[in-house]
Amino acid sequence: MKQEELFDAYLRQELSESQMRELLKSLESDPEIKKAFFLYVEETSSMIQCAHDMQTEHHLPEVSKSETTAPSQEEQTKTIIPFNFKLISSIAAVIICAFLILNTQDLKSPQLTYRITEAQAESFSLGSVDSLETISLNTNESLRLINDSGSRLQLIGPMQAKFINDKKIQLNSGRISIHLNNKDKGFILQNPIKGIRDIGTAFGAHLKDQNLELHVFDGLVEFGTKNKILVKENESYSYSDKQGFSSIPHLSEQIFTSDKIINPLLQFKVLAGEDYFLKLNENTSSLQGTINILNYNPQNQKLVLQIYADDEFIQGVQFTNKQKEIQVKLSDLDKARMLRFHINGSNNDIPTLYAQVNFLQNDILQPLKANQVLISDKAQWHFYKGEAAPQEDWKTASQAPINWQKSRASFGYSDKAITELNVDDHPLHLRHKFQLKQLPNKMAKLIISARVDDGAIFHLNGVELQRIYLHDGPLDQRSRANFRTKSEAKFVTFSLPIDSLKPGENILSASVYQFEKKSSDMFFNARLLLLE
Repeated sequence: MKQEELFDAYLRQELSESQMRELLKSLESDPEIKKAFFLYVEETSSMIQCAHDMQTEHHLPEVSKSETTAPSQEEQTKTIIPFNFKLISSIAAVIICAFLILNTQDLKSPQLTYRITEAQAESFSLGSVDSLETISLNTNESLRLINDSGSRLQLIGPMQAKFINDKKIQLNSGRISIHLNNKDKGFILQNPIKGIRDIGTAFGAHLKDQNLELHVFDGLVEFGTKNKILVKENESYSYSDKQGFSSIPHLSEQIFTSDKIINPLLQFKVLAGEDYFLKLNENTSSLQGTINILNYNPQNQKLVLQIYADDEFIQGVQFTNKQKEIQVKLSDLDKARMLRFHINGSNNDIPTLYAQVNFLQNDILQPLKANQVLISDKAQWHFYKGEAAPQEDWKTASQAPINWQKSRASFGYSDKAITELNVDDHPLHLRHKFQLKQLPNKMAKLIISARVDDGAIFHLNGVELQRIYLHDGPLDQRSRANFRTKSEAKFVTFSLPIDSLKPGENILSASVYQFEKKSSDMFFNARLLLLE
């Protein structure tokens, strides 16, 4: 049975139970058959009466007696069928009636999740778009938007458009370019001239002076409904009431994009054995990009880049000798304040191993912001190393003791430190003063990264923050680390609360201890970051 004959038999209720099942299955699984079915129903004048008859026959919500008549006894006899067929027919009737009411929309309109990711317009800023909101742009203004499925739009002024839902926009004038995710196939661009329906694609449209131009960059687009053509990739057509359809030279996608550079890549490196932190914007919900591993060591068969949202592990990216570039998408980041990236390797073993991470910035509402560096790994520290204990208030005094020296990090001996120290059995004490204009928000974190041989303790304004390879309890000039460090070239990173910070002057202090007397080497360097 041909398709139109099948649809017509359905409307006249001449399908068997098995044929009905097959039709409903096809409508559910094949969007093209569903589209053709609805178009046929829409154009068939008997559809309304059929829907009313089925409504009465199968005890669906009643209609007015003036709108329908009771079936004859003969008609009732004809339609005595098994219960399952009644149920299926009722479902089909509901589909038809709902289709009429919604004017070819799905039974439930999708919600609107578009949000503006880049605004070059006076009247608009970053944020979500409200349903049925009219977007009006002047000359040289533009907006970029993204929805939860990953579909992207750009609007170029002068233009006017109204957002109905994620799969339907009313274009009243101007230029629009559309790049759709698979989830948004069937996208409809309404306009006063000729309807445009996407079939999984990227395209641009320009509506001006009662003329509509369509340029398909990728995929296939249906131009028009009853009187329609299919426009393929790299084809362009215009339509007007006077001229009808006419082929035109294909335009570059550049005509539908703003001249301004809006979406640069966010790039950063994660060194093996170190942690890299990113502050997340409050409106960041997802990130998409690529991760490349460079100078891969084939002997390390389980090299993994670990990604954490706040303190929770969310994804591991594993590399092999054959797969050194991996696509990554991070979702459900709305409640996270920061991301932490870590490679489970060692700079000491593989000095140049690192991952190059590239994220598209149009996946977020603002560019990601790096941490505020309170103390860098090249900072100048006051330091003391001697037999006698330093004065009691050395961790909190506004000025370093007179007998202390000042030099640039790093510190140590036999480990190629910037500041070389004497080889002896005494601990190294250091302090660094930094200014803070105002206290950060309560969700902020302090990040300490330290390279230590062998153990260290950190204080902020006299309050202990962190110990590395040291036992609990009081420490003095004879104290020892409880572990012999083998990878002092590796930064160890800690995320700490900000309770001890204060506005104005702050002092970070550290003491470094050896595992044994007359140790062959010693090393210290640290950096302090503020993540808001």
